[in-house]
Amino acid sequence: MYKILIADDEPIERQAFRVIIEKNIGSVGIIEEAENGRQAIEKCHELRPDIVLMDIKMPGINGIEAIEQIVKTFPNTRFVVISAYDYFNFAQQAIALGVEDYLLKPVKRDKLVNTINQMIQQIEEERKKRKRELELVEKLNNIIPLIESEFAYSMIFGDTEKIKTLKYEELLDIRFDLGFCMVIFLNKDGYPEKINNQLGRSFINQKVLDTIGNVVKNLCSCVVSPLISDKVGIFISRSPAQDEYSIRVWSIDVAHKLVEEIFRENRVRVNIGIGRSYPGAENMSISYIQAVSSLSYISQPGDIVHYSDIDFANKIHFVYPIEKENLLCERVKAGDVEGSIKILKEIFDIFTQSFQDDVKRIKPHIFELAVVLSRTAYEMGIEEDIFNVLHGIENNEFFHEERAREIYLWVQAKLIELVQKIQDARQNNINILINKAQQYIEDNYSHELTLEDVARAVVISPHYFSKLFKAESGENFIDYLTRVRIKHAKRLLERPENSVKDVCFKVGYNDPNYFSRVFKKEVGLSPSEYRGRFGL
Repeated sequence: MYKILIADDEPIERQAFRVIIEKNIGSVGIIEEAENGRQAIEKCHELRPDIVLMDIKMPGINGIEAIEQIVKTFPNTRFVVISAYDYFNFAQQAIALGVEDYLLKPVKRDKLVNTINQMIQQIEEERKKRKRELELVEKLNNIIPLIESEFAYSMIFGDTEKIKTLKYEELLDIRFDLGFCMVIFLNKDGYPEKINNQLGRSFINQKVLDTIGNVVKNLCSCVVSPLISDKVGIFISRSPAQDEYSIRVWSIDVAHKLVEEIFRENRVRVNIGIGRSYPGAENMSISYIQAVSSLSYISQPGDIVHYSDIDFANKIHFVYPIEKENLLCERVKAGDVEGSIKILKEIFDIFTQSFQDDVKRIKPHIFELAVVLSRTAYEMGIEEDIFNVLHGIENNEFFHEERAREIYLWVQAKLIELVQKIQDARQNNINILINKAQQYIEDNYSHELTLEDVARAVVISPHYFSKLFKAESGENFIDYLTRVRIKHAKRLLERPENSVKDVCFKVGYNDPNYFSRVFKKEVGLSPSEYRGRFGL
């Protein structure tokens, strides 16, 4: 329903307008009247009308002056100016104020009705537009946290392809021309003593996440990850003009504010590790690894460590074995357990020899290796267990472990578990592919069908499909296709309405003589002899 205010110093005019509106416009719910400009302003504050019919010449505050006052407070109100005279200068002022129409008295009924109906239609369209905009904003508010979480996962695992393809930065209106990662660790020793079970910690964790979002997003542009193995990753964007040292000092100040605010609101003491800054969202995984590595140097709840503050003491001549890491990933993808373990041992030997069994120096590189292996699992489709490799490495058990041998055995066990899952996933995918190929053959055996046709249907190369099909089904493509065709040929030959020639063409052969030879080779009888067994 719509609200209309009639402002005119002539009672007869106001009554006439009221009667016309009430009789001809059914969507109007409230009609109020004002006898001068001052009263019109007051009534607008009470009524908040959608439409105002305003007479120009009224005692005291005239119509134009009243409109000037009203539009300051109610810019969406629509006005129709009414005058007994065609005042050009008034008309100009009215247009400048956004007045919809200028009607001369005596106002004709049809003209007034049409003008108000047009305005009501415009108001209705604007209301619908605002409603759509509000619905869109609501949908965006619901989906943005999901996009933010996906973006955080992609940065943690360095999924460059996904970062570029899905254009997270545009969707979230943030750029990582330069950025770094801060990791907040909710150590179980940092919770209040009365919170001694998982349910209580889960409740507190959600409150802590809310606090983190409220604090850090008021200080900077950032992306906050969900809680992963008791850790929250905050990826913070900074200006490329800032130098590394000033960013380090600023980040530690932010970390202190977070520690203080989290404790003030939730009575939880968290630890924070901070990585170096790097250009590009695709490099945030490096900063994440450094931030998590920094946590191993924390001794008590509430501590904050920046990777640069500990790295200078760890610098030795060390070249990370990237080639062996790449080879390890290839062995893992291939499902090669023995090969993966062999390369892992070679990598671990490099770590222990380079760092002279200093576990604190080894741990950051083990974690880096774990992130790479987790990304490999992600690429292989092991999404339901994506953080399996990271989970144990990130927990207290790993960070408190002081024996290199025990760390190696733990990583080896996780590696074997990961490779076995990839083996299972590969076999499952192969089974699905072979089943799809067999179904395609079953659906198309009656047509001319080649190995290339089936390979194209399952989207792999003919050469690889030929080898895979033979390995999984135990027979080559031609033998399998022949067996399927002969199976259906036998069924058709058992029906009296089908001649041998008809059956030949129905099961995909073009030459009845060739069909007969193949049939006899497979069944031991010619097609005619086979029909004879059924008295046909």
